[in-house]
Amino acid sequence: MSVREAINARKSVGLGVSILILAVAALILVYSQMPAHRIKGDKAYFTDDDGQTWFLDSSYQTPPFDHNGKPAVRAMLYSYDHGHETFCPFLMRYTDSAKKRLDDAIAEAARQGKPPISVVLFNDPELNKTGVEVKLPGLGHAWVLKDSTEGIDSMNKGLATHADDTSDLVIAE
Repeated sequence: MSVREAINARKSVGLGVSILILAVAALILVYSQMPAHRIKGDKAYFTDDDGQTWFLDSSYQTPPFDHNGKPAVRAMLYSYDHGHETFCPFLMRYTDSAKKRLDDAIAEAARQGKPPISVVLFNDPELNKTGVEVKLPGLGHAWVLKDSTEGIDSMNKGLATHADDTSDLVIAE
């Protein structure tokens, strides 16, 4: 009995095998489109060498902070090519006054036995408007307020450096 005759004799088995093959193909397709790496939601990328290299630390750190004797700031990473290529278009830090407010709020939450995620100041629109600075990686670029014209220009310029190869640009997690 040939395979075709066996399938014709037991159509439900043939249908089941076909569905299984389609399901495996769909899983392979979905898996191939996923980014290459993921980090936990309580982690973020930082740099202490002006964006040349990156390291993971708690997302509740308030940059700038000391890392191996050097000031560390947030490295805003993006990836493309399905997560195989990663780049840092701009860096982020808090102003001195915003950092003090956040550090005080985190310390108060800790005294009350609450986790850092409970600090609502992280999501305060005013603090994020007037207390966050950005700059392009590398020497010779000035820190500017994120929501200023210069800040928006800096972020766009950093992202535009990969405009030709970022059809699947995503924030690296």
